[in-house]
Amino acid sequence: MRRTLSLLLAAFLLLAAAVMPAASTKGNALRVGQHLTYPMEPEETEGEPDAETFSSYLPLLLIDTEGQIIPGAEQETEEKILCRFLLFDGGGRNTLQDTPAVESAALVNIRGHSSRYYPKKQYAVKLVGGDGSGNEQSLCGMAAGDSYAVNGSYIDRTQIRNYMLYQISDAVMGNAPDARLCEMFLRGEDGETEYLGLYTIIERIQTDREHLNLTEFDSTRTENAALVQINNTCDHYKIERLMSTEASVYDCDLLYPDYLQMTPEQIRYIESVFAAYEKSLMDIDKNPNSADWMDRIDVDSFVDYFLINEFFQNYDAGTLSTFLYFDLDGIVHIGPVWDFDGAMNNTVGQWVACDTIEMPKNMIYYYLCGSGTFTRLCELRYRELRKSYLSEDYLLSYIDACRDYLGGSLARNYERWYCSGEATRYDRRRGTVEEEYDKLREYVIERGRWMDENIEKLSMLNG
Repeated sequence: MRRTLSLLLAAFLLLAAAVMPAASTKGNALRVGQHLTYPMEPEETEGEPDAETFSSYLPLLLIDTEGQIIPGAEQETEEKILCRFLLFDGGGRNTLQDTPAVESAALVNIRGHSSRYYPKKQYAVKLVGGDGSGNEQSLCGMAAGDSYAVNGSYIDRTQIRNYMLYQISDAVMGNAPDARLCEMFLRGEDGETEYLGLYTIIERIQTDREHLNLTEFDSTRTENAALVQINNTCDHYKIERLMSTEASVYDCDLLYPDYLQMTPEQIRYIESVFAAYEKSLMDIDKNPNSADWMDRIDVDSFVDYFLINEFFQNYDAGTLSTFLYFDLDGIVHIGPVWDFDGAMNNTVGQWVACDTIEMPKNMIYYYLCGSGTFTRLCELRYRELRKSYLSEDYLLSYIDACRDYLGGSLARNYERWYCSGEATRYDRRRGTVEEEYDKLREYVIERGRWMDENIEKLSMLNG
């Protein structure tokens, strides 16, 4: 019966993807969800997995520290250690005794602002060759790259929030990181191979032709493409985007191009593009009929980014881990999306009500929602997406198909991290796996139906 349901769900999702309205699809049409590509019957494994005998139809990841301690558990650090990275993905049941599909040296440290303090750590991985340069590899069918986040998502007992919402976001607006679910082992400082549970391998934001496809930096040209990140803190090179006499919305990290390779004129050009963009948003506050902002931004990306993060209540978006970029045309795009651990009612403390719209409270959308044109575009796009990627049937089927695909790995992950009964202050939801999946389903239903009735209220924000 379980096998039959799995096949039926997979067939439904493949059919649904084939018939989605063309206008709703902006992402990679060739991207197929991992959970639909492994139609094997899950086999349950009881007890703690033994590295010598364990097998899984999920890919297996082994990071071998060769006796070293991975830095970053206590505080953020740029320090990394050289490890062995081994990925086993043979298309059948995988074991650590198989020949790896990918084997590479890798620079590794513990990543995350809050997550580094969770019991289950997350890792930043940079694949490198013998000369220390990047060693681009295709992991589990993703586009070749060398930089990955290995996300353990301790706060998400369903283990699918990031995976699911990256795939849906890519279909809706494009350029979302690709992601793959796996089971992970760590060979640490004591030489023992420890099972760490379910993880998601996520592409880091990249600017090459397989990802954002930004024009390559030209040192002889003042006008270049750029990628920046909005965060609470600036870890790299802060871009001062507006003159001191003007109010700046945020400070940004410059991620691309390399700040150290740029001339003062090139830096000033990037600052001027973002200054003009921000000023056009602020002008909406003074004149709601202003249309200058429409010439400064890729409107579709700002609409889709708003709807994705609002529908799934990912309210860090726009303030934390928010990316903006432009190419040689100087048009500012928002995205790619990033970090859905806290989405879909996975916040600290009490259950967040589904009957609210919060994205206009961050500064970017505070200004944009002052325009009747922008709010009407959001309403129209929302109605369109509710027929496809945000439809109740599609989302519920997606959740069920992921649950079915993960099978016994969810129980293994739960036993590894949550069965002690000792709740930590980092726990957000403290139910069983099935209870947490029920909450996801409940969320999708309640949130969608409330948004259906209230999305037109966006226009009330601008009178």
